[in-house]
Amino acid sequence: MFSPGNGSLTFTFDDQTNAQNIETSWMLVNDVLLPDSGLAADATSMPLNGTGQLSNSQCEIRAAGAVVSQVGSRLTVTLPIRFAPGWSFDFPKAVWTAVQTLSGQRSTWRALGLVQVP
Repeated sequence: MFSPGNGSLTFTFDDQTNAQNIETSWMLVNDVLLPDSGLAADATSMPLNGTGQLSNSQCEIRAAGAVVSQVGSRLTVTLPIRFAPGWSFDFPKAVWTAVQTLSGQRSTWRALGLVQVP
């Protein structure tokens, strides 16, 4: 999923009726984008329609360059990610996703897969 230093992460979400029913999506890569404090309560969010960014001492994700597409019941989100020079994972990290619909229904967190940065 990554090239050393820079790359992207692609997440997919499905709704039983239509992808336009998905209001919010959450993506978690173990502790990679937690604040440097390590506290999940300090984590922030970012709309993908602007120039915002999320970052810590390990990596940075920018809204600019993000790609969002909806086809039928599937929502696909691709996020550009840049890792700090010389930073790598000691072992693969689990990727988790969850969604909320326009009616307020929330999914449980689901394992999407593993990522490794050499």
